[in-house]
Amino acid sequence: MANKVLLPTADYKGAKVLTVGPGAVPIENSGDATWLIPLWWYHVLANDDPLVRNSYALFRTSRTGDFNNGWMGVIAAKLREGDEACRWARRFIQPGITLFDDTCLGEIVNGPEDFKKTPEVAAHGALICNITQMLLDPDDENSITVFPAIPVEWERQGVAFSNLAAKGEILVSGEFKPKQVRVTLENRSDRNCARNLRVRLPKG
Repeated sequence: MANKVLLPTADYKGAKVLTVGPGAVPIENSGDATWLIPLWWYHVLANDDPLVRNSYALFRTSRTGDFNNGWMGVIAAKLREGDEACRWARRFIQPGITLFDDTCLGEIVNGPEDFKKTPEVAAHGALICNITQMLLDPDDENSITVFPAIPVEWERQGVAFSNLAAKGEILVSGEFKPKQVRVTLENRSDRNCARNLRVRLPKG
């Protein structure tokens, strides 16, 4: 079905961007992160497709982030923008929010009852996706990319994760330190498999 997904586009300041539908005109500070779902979920768009970066550049200044922090963080990670992906993840943590809110984790400060309900709020699953995609790009059937979008802050302090799942039932663990990187793969499938392993290192 991938080649049947409709991707309506239009020109915006000389660049092609995704739009809400055929014939729609792109507007500054407008657009929705979920229009970029084909990149991650359906693999219709490649990470390096110019349509992705151009659309992201338009959408990131819209109100879409008020409701789609995690989606924006996932796309930023797919674009290998670690600091940007981290910025979106941080927007989830807004202690000043006291209403039952779908956009951040603020309601957990209200008491034990709200804390129990928190996992049911849709946006919070996207926080997990946001962080996971910063640590591991697991979605390719031929390659696994580790630490694809960690921010400079994490490069300095170090970061580690255990047993995140990549396609093909492969568990990945990684540890990033300023002078050492370690990656472990564990094949949990019932067959042999081969993958290209990519570890993204900071400049220098």
